[in-house]
Amino acid sequence: MSLGNNPLIVVDGVVVNQVTNSLIYTDINTALAGAGANTYGNGVSSLNFINPSDIESIDVLKDADATSIYGSRGTNGVILITTKKASLGKATTTVNLSTGWKNPTVLTKRMNTPQYLQMRKNAFAMGNADASGAINPIVPDQYTAPDLTQWSQTAYTNFPDMEMGNSAPNYNANVNVSGGNKALNFVASGDYYKMYDDYMFKPYQERMLGRLQLNHSSVDNKLNLTLGATVGSENQHFTTTNMMASLSPTSANPPNFPLYDSMGNLNPGNYVIPNGYQGYNPLFNKTITSVSFTNNTLLNGQISYTILDGLMVKFLASYNSQANDAQFTYPSTAINPQNLFNLIPFGQQTTHLYTSVNYEPQLSYTHSFSKLNFSALGGLTFLQNKNEETFVLVNNPGSDDLLNSWAAGQPTTATNNNTEERFESIYARVNANWDKKYLLNLTFRRDGSSRFGPDNRFGNFGSAGFAWIFSSESFMKNQHFLSFGKLRGSYGTTGNNNLPDYQWLGLMDTPPVYVSHSFPGYPYSGPLEFSNYPNPDVKWETTAKSDISLELGFLNNRILFSAAWYKSLTSDLLTTIPIAGQSGFTSYYGNFPGQVQNTGLEFELTTQNSGPSNPLKWTTKFNLSTNTNILKSFPNLASSGYAREYQVGRALPNESGTALLMEMPYHYTGLNTANGIPQFQDVNGDGIVDYNDYASNSAWWGTSLPTLWGGFTNSISYKGFTCDIFFQFSNGIFTRWNYADFSPIGSIYNPAADVVGNYWTKPGDNTKYPRLYTMAPGDPEYTDPLTQEYNWSTAALYKGYYIRLKNVQLSYSFNQDVLSKLKLNHMVVYASCENLAVWSPVKLYKDPEIQSYGNENGMLRTITAGIRLEF
Repeated sequence: MSLGNNPLIVVDGVVVNQVTNSLIYTDINTALAGAGANTYGNGVSSLNFINPSDIESIDVLKDADATSIYGSRGTNGVILITTKKASLGKATTTVNLSTGWKNPTVLTKRMNTPQYLQMRKNAFAMGNADASGAINPIVPDQYTAPDLTQWSQTAYTNFPDMEMGNSAPNYNANVNVSGGNKALNFVASGDYYKMYDDYMFKPYQERMLGRLQLNHSSVDNKLNLTLGATVGSENQHFTTTNMMASLSPTSANPPNFPLYDSMGNLNPGNYVIPNGYQGYNPLFNKTITSVSFTNNTLLNGQISYTILDGLMVKFLASYNSQANDAQFTYPSTAINPQNLFNLIPFGQQTTHLYTSVNYEPQLSYTHSFSKLNFSALGGLTFLQNKNEETFVLVNNPGSDDLLNSWAAGQPTTATNNNTEERFESIYARVNANWDKKYLLNLTFRRDGSSRFGPDNRFGNFGSAGFAWIFSSESFMKNQHFLSFGKLRGSYGTTGNNNLPDYQWLGLMDTPPVYVSHSFPGYPYSGPLEFSNYPNPDVKWETTAKSDISLELGFLNNRILFSAAWYKSLTSDLLTTIPIAGQSGFTSYYGNFPGQVQNTGLEFELTTQNSGPSNPLKWTTKFNLSTNTNILKSFPNLASSGYAREYQVGRALPNESGTALLMEMPYHYTGLNTANGIPQFQDVNGDGIVDYNDYASNSAWWGTSLPTLWGGFTNSISYKGFTCDIFFQFSNGIFTRWNYADFSPIGSIYNPAADVVGNYWTKPGDNTKYPRLYTMAPGDPEYTDPLTQEYNWSTAALYKGYYIRLKNVQLSYSFNQDVLSKLKLNHMVVYASCENLAVWSPVKLYKDPEIQSYGNENGMLRTITAGIRLEF
C-alpha cells in the first residue's frame, strides 16, 4: 500500500532517475474513446533505453547494509547494471541479428455457436426460480434475445482469437564496436528493435538506441575520466481494446454476433433491456489513432584524481531528458451509437518533458595497517527533477481532418502542469577488514526532499553490517569438505519520499472546460478550486531492515549454498488516507498510522554436476523465497476508517479493488440442488447473507500476494553446444476464473467452454456451475445470488500454485577451424523460447498470473532465432 515500490536503477555508478509517473498524460490512458476501453500501453520506462546487448552483469542489492549508501532512493532495493567495457587493442566489431514472433500461451476457449445457442435456449426454458417453483419458462424476443431471434444461427466468430490471438513478429539488430589502449579507449553501440503485439489492429513498439563511452587514464594512472552518452527514440502505436470495460468485453461477445449488417455496414450491436449494452463491435475502434513518440538523452561523466596514495577525489554528474509527444484521435467513423459515452469526435495531444540533473562529489581513502584493510567514503548528492506537461483537447471540429487543429475545436481546451523536485544528501561509509576474516561496514546518510514541508524535510538513515569468513580460520585448514563459509548480518534504516510534489501545500487549480461526449454542445467551466487536501505534517516513511545470512561452499566450491532471513518493519507509510467527503475530498496524502512488517527466507543452491575434466559441463541452480506480510500494529484501529478491512497480525489487503474482493470474497458453500441457486456462508453471523459478508474482516480468505516462489535452472554445454532450461513456480496466488465474467452464466455473454454440460438444469442436479440466468427481472432472493454474490465468491477463485516453463535456449559456438576460414573471431547461432507452457493443478482457462478477467491471454510465448558475429 506504500506509494512507490520501484527499485533504484544504477548503471555503471550513475543513478537512472526514472520518471515518477507515466510519460503519457493521464487522460490519454483513461481512454475517453471507449467508456472503460483501454489503450494498449502506459508509456515508456527509462529501462527501455538501456540496450540489453550492452549489459555485462546485473546485481540485485536488498539487505540494509548494501542499500543504505543509496539512502531513501534505495529503500525498495537497488539494481546495479554493469555495461560491457572496451576491449583493449585492435578495434573489434560484434553484430547480433535476431527475429522471432509471439503468441498467447493461454487463450480462453469459449463456447462455439451450437453450444452457446443451446445454453441460451436452456436459460429461457428454465426461466427464473421463485417461491412458486424452480422452472418458469420465459419466451425470448428481439429485445431480450437478439442472438436467438434476429442473428444468424450458424455464424461463428472466435472473438478471443480475433482480439488477442494474432501472431506478433519482432526484429532486432545490434552493432557494438570497441577498442583503444589504456590511455584512451572507447565502446560504441547501436540497436534497432521492433515488436508487434498480439492484439488486433497490429499495435507495435519501435525503438532505436545509440551509446558511446570514452575512457581516459593518465600515464601515472592518477587521473581517470569517463564520458558517456546514450540517446534513443521510441515510437508506440497502440490499439484501443474493450477488455476490462464497462461495456461488454469483446472476448465474451456471443459467437454469432454480426460484425456487419445486411448492407455491409458495421453493426453497432443491440441495446438489450434489461441487460444494458450487449455485443460490442470492436471494429469501430480500427480508425482510432493512438500513438506516442519518446526521445531520451542520458549524459554522464565521472572524473577521479588520486591526490595521495589511497586518497582519491571523484566527481560524478549525469543529465537525463525524456520528451514525449502523444496523440489520440477519435474520428466520426469510430462513433458507435451503442456507446453513449462518446458521441462526438475529438482529438487529444499531450506533451511531457522530464529532465533530471544529478551531481555527486566524493572523497575516498583506503589504507592497510598490518592485517587491517580500511576504507572510507564520503560524498554529497544534489538532484533536481522537473516535469512539464501540456494537454490539449479538440472537440467536435466539424471534420475528421481537423482533429489535430487547435483552432477548429468546438471548443478546444488546454491545461498544463509543471512540477519541480529537489533532493540533497550527505553520506559516509566506513569499511574495515581484519585479516580477510572479519568485515565491518558502517553507513550514515542524511536525505532532504522538497516533497515534504520545512519541518519534516530531512531524514537520517544508517546501517551496520558484519561478516565473518570462518572458512579462513585456522581450525578449518585441515579439512577439505567445506571450501568456503561466511556468516553475515546487518541492520539499518532507509526512507521513502515517493509521493506527488507539493502535497504539504494547499494547491488551487482552474479546471478545464468540460465537454460532455455523451451530449454534444454542453460545455461546462468550473471556478477556481482546491485540487488537494493539504497535509503540512506529511513526513518520511521509514523502514528498519535486519537480515542474517549463511554462505557455504563445498568440495572446492562445486556446491554453493546460501540461506538468508530478513525482516523489515515500515513505519509512517506514505499512502492515501481516506477522509469524510464533507471536506470536499475523499482522501489525502499522508502517513499510515500503523506499522507493516515483512519477514522471509531466501535459499539458493548451485551445483557443478560434472567434474572439471569432463567435456560435458552441467550446472544446476535452484532458488526459493518466502515472504510473510502482516500489519504489526495500529493504534486505535477499531475507531479508524480501516476497521472494516484491517486486522493486526494479518496481511494487509491489496489496494486493488479486484484483488481486495478476491481476498475478502463471499464464501461459497454449494448449490441448492432443488433450484440451482448458489449458497453462501453468513460469515459475520448476522443471520443474512448480504454485502456485509464480503470485503470485510469476517470474509478474509487470504492474501493475494504469493507466499512462496522460486526458480530452477539447468545449463548444459558440450563441444560448442549450450542448452539452458529455466522453470519458475509460485504458490499462494489468487486468480479469477474466466467463466466468472461480470454477467451470470446464461446471459448474452459467452462463457468459457468448460461450462458446457456442467450447469444445473433440473431439480436434483449437483453440478459445478449454478442454474442459468437470462438477466430477465426476477425475485431478488433468487436472482441476487447469481448476479451479485456468485462471481465475487470463492466459487470463482483459484488459490494455489503454478509452474511455468519460462525459458529454453539452445546455442552453438563454431570452432576455431570454421572461424579461421570465415575470418571471424567468434560466431554463435541460437534459438530461444520464452513462456513455453504453464501448468496448474486446476484447469483455469487462463494464465494463472492474471488475477482478473479480461487480459486473458496472459504471458506471451516468444520464439526467437539469431546469430552473433565478432570480427
